[in-house]
Amino acid sequence: MLTIKRILCSITALAVLGIGEGAIAQNLIDLGEDANGKPAFMVQESPNGTSFKMLQSYGGGMIQTLLSGGCAENKLFIVSSEIYNEQGILVSHQFIQRNVVPAPGSVSAKGLSIVCRNIGASGW
Repeated sequence: MLTIKRILCSITALAVLGIGEGAIAQNLIDLGEDANGKPAFMVQESPNGTSFKMLQSYGGGMIQTLLSGGCAENKLFIVSSEIYNEQGILVSHQFIQRNVVPAPGSVSAKGLSIVCRNIGASGW
């Protein structure tokens, strides 16, 4: 069920991504809530790849993290992170470049599972 918090977060995500409202069903995937109870969404970079953007509310704005999945190793490679303010304006960009093992059941683990299943990786 969409709550007001989820609706506002998805509208902010659409503004950050520059996606029109009609494209929400095909581009923005609801991952549920993170450990802090904030809505999280993902956009897969390519239907045949394992890279995706994860969007989470951050203050009054949004944080967008670019991740690349390692399906065989059950790992994620964090590529970069961007913070946008309430108006969807980029205020910070960092290249991070580090490997992480997502915690089972976390929003990042759900994102990894989605991209690995989409490409038909074995074991998913």
